[in-house]
Amino acid sequence: MRAELSTDVTSCCLGERLLGVAAQRPTATAITTATERISFAELAERSVRSAAALRRTGLDRGDRFAILSRNSATALEMFYAASLSGTVVVPVNHRLAAREVAEIAADSGVAMVFVEDELSELLRDVPAHVRRLRVDVDREGDAHRSWRDDHDVSSPTSRVNIAGDVVLQLYTTGTTGCAKGVLTTEGNLAAMMASFSGTFLLHPGARYLALLPMFHISGGGTPLGVLAAGGQVVMPSGSSPTAVLNDLAERRITHVNLVPSLIAMLLADPATATADLGALEVLMYGAAPSGDTTITEAMRLLPRCAFLHGYGLTECTGGVAYTPPVRASDVNPWLGTIGLAAPGCELRVVDPVTLQNLPAGEPGEVWVRSEQNTTGYWNRPEETAALYAEPGWLRTGDIGVRDEAGVLTLKDRLKDMIISGGENVYSAEVENVLTSHPAVLEAAVYGLPDERWGEAVHASVTLRPGASVTGDDVVQFARGQLAHYKCPKAVEVIAELPRSANGKVLKRLLRNDDSRVKVDTN
Repeated sequence: MRAELSTDVTSCCLGERLLGVAAQRPTATAITTATERISFAELAERSVRSAAALRRTGLDRGDRFAILSRNSATALEMFYAASLSGTVVVPVNHRLAAREVAEIAADSGVAMVFVEDELSELLRDVPAHVRRLRVDVDREGDAHRSWRDDHDVSSPTSRVNIAGDVVLQLYTTGTTGCAKGVLTTEGNLAAMMASFSGTFLLHPGARYLALLPMFHISGGGTPLGVLAAGGQVVMPSGSSPTAVLNDLAERRITHVNLVPSLIAMLLADPATATADLGALEVLMYGAAPSGDTTITEAMRLLPRCAFLHGYGLTECTGGVAYTPPVRASDVNPWLGTIGLAAPGCELRVVDPVTLQNLPAGEPGEVWVRSEQNTTGYWNRPEETAALYAEPGWLRTGDIGVRDEAGVLTLKDRLKDMIISGGENVYSAEVENVLTSHPAVLEAAVYGLPDERWGEAVHASVTLRPGASVTGDDVVQFARGQLAHYKCPKAVEVIAELPRSANGKVLKRLLRNDDSRVKVDTN
């Protein structure tokens, strides 16, 4: 039996919003994969059926389930199903090690995991009582389809979510090295989509290439915004520069969100100069440091495409500051900045010690007030309290400076975070793993500039008395414990870590080759 579709597109409930768009544009294409085109009516019905199946499986309101897969139509379907069933979806980073996946499963208490076949080994440390259900990223997997379509349904849910209900739990690793589940409510997502739609210049004819992984807020949130605007989400055929270039050209992509390292790789590919990229209307970049030269060159290559930079956090449900869209023919005073506060967001620059507002030109910590701000971290009341220095104002941990016009530029990070290829790498987490090596006494992890990745992870370690190990040995050890992108590109064994008078490791000195006293490991 076909699900009855709501016509309310103003509801803050994610699932109800899809049902409303489906009522208005039932035959329009919502998602394109390598093997199928899914209309809005089909996506809505699948989502309703999955919501009913979640309840039939025994998941009650507030219960959690995980998705461990690459970007797929099924993943998006389950985002909506969570909303329609009152459950919470936990997208898991498939680049993590099995140990890290098990930690997230235990912390979130998921009852089941939808897993892509080739990633199933990552669940080896997850308790057996957590149900596994296979999904396919290119077409509907038999296990998922059978589970979803086992019974007819006639209504989406007995009660749809309201603004304060948590629907999404994304994991981010903080300076403690422990993964924290960021609670994202229906109201958070509604506020993000309201702000983002106009900023990204979305319209019903948009064709968005979903390159960013859905276990990140930008990767998961942007497709939801595109679909809410009646646009089409296109699943990529691959992640290599060649595959991305082919998708952009052959699938006539209009909107895309790229990390600067991928932009640089595309510019370095001779095929880019002759590719037909004339359909591109908007290119958003962010999530990593970007060079002005790279963006300027890309703008020259795509003179009719609008470029904008986005800055945001998982804790703020994505973007809270953007530069205005600029084309190659425009005067561009925005390069090197993160622009202005997004609609519905307020920004402050605050002295991180005195917590007093700072005047224009003075660097300080960036604070955000917005309906996009998370309600907190899952089961972490102390860290949630630390996130808010004042009611409503979220501390980003980033250092920025505003000019007289309110334009914000990031200068540094309070947290020892490295952004490598668009992925956040927190030094404390990597240091915890390195110091678990039996020969390593202390470790300091930091980022060094890298043309391809923006920043590359590096480490300096000291050894336990009498121990002997090479830097390459420590790198190999880390690769068995961490996702590859978190592992140091190089580890140097040094005599001692430079410290301040109060004992704090001075990582700025470690970034200077002349400051390091290396140990001869031969």
